Amino acid sequence: MATLEKIRAYPLDTIRTAMKDFMKYNQSDGDEDKLYLINKYLFDLPEKFPREEARFFRGYFTRSLLEPPEKPSDPVNLMWPFSRGPDGMLRLTEFPFGGAGPPYLAVDAFDYYREKFGPRRFPSGSGGQADDSKLERKAPDSGPTQQQDQ
Repeated sequence: MATLEKIRAYPLDTIRTAMKDFMKYNQSDGDEDKLYLINKYLFDLPEKFPREEARFFRGYFTRSLLEPPEKPSDPVNLMWPFSRGPDGMLRLTEFPFGGAGPPYLAVDAFDYYREKFGPRRFPSGSGGQADDSKLERKAPDSGPTQQQDQ
């Protein structure tokens, strides 16, 4: 978690660019897992989200996902593998243990989570945080641009 806390201190545009560069040279499942965790940590993803509205950028196996939902209408936990502890702090509660399908679309996930849910707000005193306050929204394929201070 300490590494994730350091990463979130950077502007989101910088993190997005680093992800793109990282994926050019790092293609293993372990490398994709790192980006998966960064995306899940940075953005304010819900624990219960309508399954029919959810977008997935790679299939990950978990004990909770190996069994089908009781009903197709059951919500999906987009925050996974994180959860909130009793103190409200974010906790890594399970680690992804393998994926299925094509490579993880890390930048696509980053753009979607950023646009749909926004950056996660961390309690004051818990270090830096991802900040979108000076960013304009653009189409996900082109990424946001930095506004000029007037």
